[in-house]
Amino acid sequence: MTVIKDCANRYFLSFVVEIEPIQIDAKNPSIGIDLGIKTFAVMSNGEKAESPNYKELERKIRQLQKKLARQPKDSKRRNLGVNSESLADGSQQLKSALIVGINGVN
Repeated sequence: MTVIKDCANRYFLSFVVEIEPIQIDAKNPSIGIDLGIKTFAVMSNGEKAESPNYKELERKIRQLQKKLARQPKDSKRRNLGVNSESLADGSQQLKSALIVGINGVN
């Protein structure tokens, strides 16, 4: 036990207590997920989810955007343009599927 008195005449006590940890069995085992760059996700139980390969999708988007740029401005075809957020949506869908798969929820 340590007793400390500061300049304002206040006393502080600090002490250390050793106890045995209590092991509780979890009814719903949970795991931690670490999202990364090289591997998409690594779970605390050792499972790994590989990063999706977007090279082919990015090439297709480049081609479609080039085609879109050549369309007349007010044409019907131009209004059917390419949405470049589709890659982000695919990543979000993969994350959701991973979470659903881990939790076992359909």
